[in-house]
Amino acid sequence: MLDQHNITLAKTGNDMGRAIKPLNVQRIEYHLNALIASAFNRPDFDAAFAELKNDRQLMAADVIEIARQFRGGGVKPKSKKAAIDAIERRFVEKVRTEKNKLEAARARPW
Repeated sequence: MLDQHNITLAKTGNDMGRAIKPLNVQRIEYHLNALIASAFNRPDFDAAFAELKNDRQLMAADVIEIARQFRGGGVKPKSKKAAIDAIERRFVEKVRTEKNKLEAARARPW
């Protein structure tokens, strides 16, 4: 599920004088799979989301990558806080879209 081509190394801002830190691919995969498995179930999402926010092994670049993967691309969040907000917004969007699909299916007579 993880996009292996885009996850190799995370640059930390200004490249001069700073080391390139590798992403924690195992933790990213774990949290991404937990978020995807929650599907449209709010309690499952809340549990996976709380675990993600409390995981001290994740750096900002890791959370940003999780957000990018969970959202399916788009603009990359600039910070850990923005990434966490993007993950929660994406879940709400998915639930809202699914609800609209179900309501439209009920309204169609055919």
